[in-house]
Amino acid sequence: MEDQNISYQQDKIIDKFNKGREDTATSFNKTLERYTHVNNLLDKPPPSPQLTQFPQELQAIAILEIPTIQLVLPVFEGFTEEILSYGVGIMNNSLDLENNGNTALAAHRGFNYL
Repeated sequence: MEDQNISYQQDKIIDKFNKGREDTATSFNKTLERYTHVNNLLDKPPPSPQLTQFPQELQAIAILEIPTIQLVLPVFEGFTEEILSYGVGIMNNSLDLENNGNTALAAHRGFNYL
């Protein structure tokens, strides 16, 4: 009887061990799928920018300069896709030159600066 109990306990331990291995393998495979998907996205070359003539109606209202990353960009009023393709947009109604406060800026990051 003692041998049967030991054998039963061993079987339970082995089953538990195998279940853990299956769970680990399933988890690993799911993680691998996610990493493969991300790697495939990162392997795609960035879209080449379209060279177009700068629109005459866009007038910079300021210059944004961040010396630590050697960034100098024109700032425009509004934040349409066209504006963001040429520089930084300032969100309407967030600029109040008469009072101190915060201003909201929007921009696209076209490349890595660091």
